[in-house]
Amino acid sequence: DDVAGLACEPDVASRLVDAALRVTTGPFDEDQLGALPEDEPWSLLINDADRCLPALSDLWPDVLHQMWGDDGGWRWRRDDVMASVASEGGGVGAHVDSSDVFLLQASGRRRWSVQLDYVDEAMMKDEAGVCRTLPHFKADAAWVLEPGDLLYVPPYIPHEGVALGGAEVCSTLSFGLRTYDSKQLAARWVEDELLGGTAALVAAPLGGDAATVGVSDINVVRDAVRAALRDALADDAAFGRFLGALVTEPRAPPANDEEDDGCWRDAVAEAA
Repeated sequence: DDVAGLACEPDVASRLVDAALRVTTGPFDEDQLGALPEDEPWSLLINDADRCLPALSDLWPDVLHQMWGDDGGWRWRRDDVMASVASEGGGVGAHVDSSDVFLLQASGRRRWSVQLDYVDEAMMKDEAGVCRTLPHFKADAAWVLEPGDLLYVPPYIPHEGVALGGAEVCSTLSFGLRTYDSKQLAARWVEDELLGGTAALVAAPLGGDAATVGVSDINVVRDAVRAALRDALADDAAFGRFLGALVTEPRAPPANDEEDDGCWRDAVAEAA
């Protein structure tokens, strides 16, 4: 009921996936969700469910304790909890995630199949209006998760979950921890930090052949770039601010709700 209720909210990211893996994005209305067939596969998914339901947010330490124990170092990598409910046979197809994923079965049962090879996201089939899936998925292992069971899937490991029938509706909570590609981090750091302000001009020597860049010129320019990178990285406080801003950056912009914004401003004015 909570997932269905959130799927009707305009500022919540929700998706409905049918048997052909076609995707319809929310918000939905109650009649639309109430008319979902019981004898056909479908899956309803909510992103950022932990930001909407405090009870889910409270589960983070318990879930991550299974992997890291009392070490809370995972907290800054926390992404979101995706909640899903599905009819028998429902799922989103075989895929990979760039995050560490912890799959907690909340109710009902789901069979998870895993391929024990790392696969790049670029290998997924990408068609408009359809779930991104791996066209050549071969399961090496499979488990049926019961309520309370937890499965960890590392980044870029192909996996597929299919809801199984039973007395209870299949409900799964996916806890994701962001991972950071070192090259992407470097590119973002250069864009956000290194390109700001001014720097010393490169003192390239005057000489050589006009049609070529000499070895000495290459060395001078390379040394200048190396010095700029070294000096910028030496500022620990600046790099700390950069990383802190990056890991707390929301994945999606906040909803532009002028009515709510007005209510908030009125409440602040009254409190003042």
